[in-house]
Order: sequence, then C-alpha cells, then structure tokens
Amino acid sequence: MPDIGRFTKLLFADQSLTDLLAGVAGYDEEGVSRELWMRLKEAERCLREDRKGEGAAVLTELVSAKSIETRVLLWSWRALRQIGVQPNIELASKIQGVVLQVPMPGGADVLAAYDDGTARYLNFTGKVLSWNIPDHSIHGIIRALLVQAQKLDSTAKSRLDAHSAGTPIKVSILTVGGNHEVEIPCDSVGNGSIEQLLSIGAELITRLKNRSEVVSRLIEPPSH
Repeated sequence: MPDIGRFTKLLFADQSLTDLLAGVAGYDEEGVSRELWMRLKEAERCLREDRKGEGAAVLTELVSAKSIETRVLLWSWRALRQIGVQPNIELASKIQGVVLQVPMPGGADVLAAYDDGTARYLNFTGKVLSWNIPDHSIHGIIRALLVQAQKLDSTAKSRLDAHSAGTPIKVSILTVGGNHEVEIPCDSVGNGSIEQLLSIGAELITRLKNRSEVVSRLIEPPSH
C-alpha cells in the first residue's frame, strides 16, 4: 500500500530534487525508469555540492531528450528554474499534464494524466491505479484531456468562485514553466468547458480500469 499523501503530492511533479529523492526506497516506487532516476540523483548530488554547472549539464541533457517521461521532464525543469535556467515561452506554456481533484463524500477522486501517455488514479476510498504501459487508446484520450484543459477560462471561473460555497473542483495545469491551479465551483459544472473536461476524465478512468483488468488477467499465473 503506497503512502497516499506522498503519492498524491508526486502527481504534481513540482518537488525539488532533494524533496523528491528524500526517503524513496527506489525508482520503481515512483514508476520512473531506472536510468532516468539515476540521472536525477546525479543532478541532485551536483546541485547539493554546489557544482551547478555539472548539474545543469545533466538536467539539460535530460530535458533535451526526444523521449522523456513527463514527470522527469517537469522535475528536471523545476531544478533548472531553481538555478536560473528558464524554458522558452512556447515550451513554458505547453501543457504537460493535468491533475483533476473532484470532491467526494469523505475525500476526493484524483486523476492525473501526462503527455507521455501515463496516468494515475486515486479513488476517494484510497484505491490506487497507476498506468505506465504504452497504449494508443489511453494516450489518445489523455491528449484530448490536455487539449480540453487548455480551454478552461480561469478568469471566468474566478468570477464564479466569489459567490460559491463548498469544496471546489480543482484542475492543476502542469507545465515546465510551473504549475497553476484553476478552481471551479461544483455548482457551475454545467459550464461547457469543465463539463467536457470531467466527461473526458470519466472516460479515461473507465478505460484505465478496463485495460488494467485485461493486463491483470494476462499476467496471472495459471491455476493448477
């Protein structure tokens, strides 16, 4: 059983490298490839020892890779920004991931989806689903979710927030320039943009559950 508090925080991929690596048993705990995890550890060690040039070189190599896990990209850029290296405007504004937090009785459903096709789902009961397998269908709906998140009008939501009560729906937009959060009152779910976003999110959860059940059946050892 994962540490739910830590699991949830890591969905946003905005920790410093020191905070990320502190108390972690191994790369597999976070679903990150061993090679990239070791590179993050190398960069963290360089920065901690005040070897910023070497650390920046490791991080720049990571973010320049053609194929990189989204959360590693976000953590790497977080570290680069910390030492004064900024992404260009186009890259900084591109949505790399979305985290939806929908209030439920006694908790919240949390769905995180990333540009690399990976996803995490935390049910309000505490059940966790992690998806790291390449899958065209899953990746397609994740891209639709990211596109829809881009359409949210944060200014309009701010006006609605002033007259709404209760725990809002939270949409965190993850970018290499930093994360930002939009809060949407539950009583404004009829608004087109958020309704579409929640609908796509619900479809993604359904597909994740279905795919996970299929994979589980495939890897189950035969009964004797």
